[in-house]
Amino acid sequence: MGFIKLPDNLNEWAWYNDNVALLVYIRLRLAAKYKAADVGSVHLERGQVLTSVSELARKCGVTIRQARTALERLKSTNKIAINSTPQNSIITLLDYDCEGACDKQNDKQTTNQRQAECQTNVKPTTNQRQTNDTASLLKTDRQISRQAESIHARAREPAEPPVDVKKKNEPEKRKFAEFVSMTNDEYSSLVTKLGEQGAKRCIEILDNYKGQSGKTYKCDYRAILNWVVSRYEEEQTKCRPSSQSKPQGASNSGNPFTDLLRELDEQEAKEIDVPGYSTDYGNS
Repeated sequence: MGFIKLPDNLNEWAWYNDNVALLVYIRLRLAAKYKAADVGSVHLERGQVLTSVSELARKCGVTIRQARTALERLKSTNKIAINSTPQNSIITLLDYDCEGACDKQNDKQTTNQRQAECQTNVKPTTNQRQTNDTASLLKTDRQISRQAESIHARAREPAEPPVDVKKKNEPEKRKFAEFVSMTNDEYSSLVTKLGEQGAKRCIEILDNYKGQSGKTYKCDYRAILNWVVSRYEEEQTKCRPSSQSKPQGASNSGNPFTDLLRELDEQEAKEIDVPGYSTDYGNS
């Protein structure tokens, strides 16, 4: 023998004192299917009723308007859901499975079925979580691998060449002619030894030679000291009588830069290409 069980808190329901709404609710619970079944061409699941407003009003002994109002109140408090069909409506009792309406044997079978369905639903969820966790780990591994590759790639890159401290500390040179560059101190030294006119003439001689021959020197100042001064002195000798005194600033040796050249590094002086002249620092 079957039975129905009403919710324990039914007396706390908002429409409990509405006799029509309460009557319609109890009538729906009595008519609800306790297991899935076909009614004509309509398939009903557990807790569903196939009816209409007019039929429900007739069975409850109320007007159609009262039955419709009661259904709206049941729907507003989430007691039922209504799906309309061309001829009737399928009313689903949303709390039917919670408070169940079935006999003991069917209730036991339904409980087992629910547990099986619950386990079936949980298993895919668990598998899905495991899949998501695995994908997350793989993604993390790929990120770590890319970071490691990036670090190795940077390690393989050639290191930046060390800064040449010597060049960094060298005084800045400026151009005194198109092909001649010296520091201000080097130019001042030439002016001190040879006078400004003599220094400019030495620069002019070296500039013409480099422009014509395409020759380059590591240090134009050393080239001037090594052979340009001698060329300049020859010009001065040809331009004055032998009895005339030597140029201002010239030493007794005839070369005002002999002493200065000796102070320069001998090895670097030998590397300078002297056209037609030797690096002999002896008296001329």
